[in-house]
Amino acid sequence: GGGEDKQVATTARRSFRACVLVLPLIMAAMAHEASFDRAASGGRADMAEQCCDGLEEWLGGFEVHEVNREFCRDRRNLMRFAVARRGNLEGARKQLDKCLRWREENLTADPLHLKCDDCERDRHSHCFFSLGLDAISRNVVYASAPRARTNEAHGAVSHMSRTLELGWSHPHVAPQWVWIVDFNGFSMKDAMQIKTSVAVMSTFSDIMPERLGQIVLVNPPTILSIILAACKPFVDERTMSKVVRVKIKPGDDISQHTAAGLSTLTGPQQTWLQKALSYKAEAGSLPPIGGLDTEGLLFATGAPVQ
Repeated sequence: GGGEDKQVATTARRSFRACVLVLPLIMAAMAHEASFDRAASGGRADMAEQCCDGLEEWLGGFEVHEVNREFCRDRRNLMRFAVARRGNLEGARKQLDKCLRWREENLTADPLHLKCDDCERDRHSHCFFSLGLDAISRNVVYASAPRARTNEAHGAVSHMSRTLELGWSHPHVAPQWVWIVDFNGFSMKDAMQIKTSVAVMSTFSDIMPERLGQIVLVNPPTILSIILAACKPFVDERTMSKVVRVKIKPGDDISQHTAAGLSTLTGPQQTWLQKALSYKAEAGSLPPIGGLDTEGLLFATGAPVQ
């Protein structure tokens, strides 16, 4: 009837607006990830090396804060900024300087002492936590906006960045990570966290360039797939390959999925995710992760550790 048609149209409009708001966050998280390929294919690999040399020389001119000493000793970290700025030393220096200042304000000299103040008070404040390492040693992080009690910008960014930095503090953890975004229960309320989205975009692009290995969008609204398809002609193939959209129905065997980001999950991770998708999308409603190997990768993250 007419009432049902109107309800369907209203739902479609809301889904469209929600996806338009969340899409920039996803695209920004990928924005710098293809820059190394662009630098190499454009004959700028030597420029990136020279830029990295310049960054090392610049860092030698002052006393580096204790939070950043190990970070700056690792040339791979400096190279990420050189590549992100395509070998432009001044641009890379400014971006690295911003990163170092941010790290001084938000991190601790010993990453194992990192914590989330919000989650210390309520462990379900955020829903962004490690499921352990995948088959190629990348930190796999599960996220669900509807399962978080708060998405206030500063707290959310602090929680996310500290979770990732805790993982990278271990030498056996790969430099890139896998982000599993569970869209079950996603609504306009979650999409309207614009300030949080902007803050996360800035952190990924300015503070953590060249870090994202894969984004797995689990059960995204159909309209999001349409929008991503429309973006495809304007984004290089390698970058788009980092976005994987999967539909997983209750009872599906995730181990049978060949999608990148899912196929590299360990058996226990696949089992946990399959079970999690059957739970109601609300704060505190997730299966325990005690069967996963998350040693050294969790602080008070709201992860269902029981």
